[in-house]
Amino acid sequence: MPWMAGGRELHGFLKNSGFCPTILSALPGQERKKALADARKGKIQWLRKELGIQYANNAILCFRPEKALQSGASRVLIDDNSENISEWEEAGGTGILHKNTNRTIRCFSKILDVEQKF
Repeated sequence: MPWMAGGRELHGFLKNSGFCPTILSALPGQERKKALADARKGKIQWLRKELGIQYANNAILCFRPEKALQSGASRVLIDDNSENISEWEEAGGTGILHKNTNRTIRCFSKILDVEQKF
């Protein structure tokens, strides 16, 4: 599977800002057992190939409604699903709705500026 448009650029920005992002990715529902097994395996393989073993080992793969369980103070979720962002923010984290790479970088930079003031 190829990178999403702007994905490498966004990852590079985060790394150059001093962050080692954790990949939080949704899996198909349990009712789709074959797809679930294939998706888990495929995502880990992709992470190993594209980002390295550390990313693959630290990735959090869960069902979509469980993403917000990883939320909390000082945790930022970048996601293209507005429902995930709302749930994340309700759980105490900061969410950035990803529409395009430039917008996401601007939003993340604003968060960094606020954090550095304190």
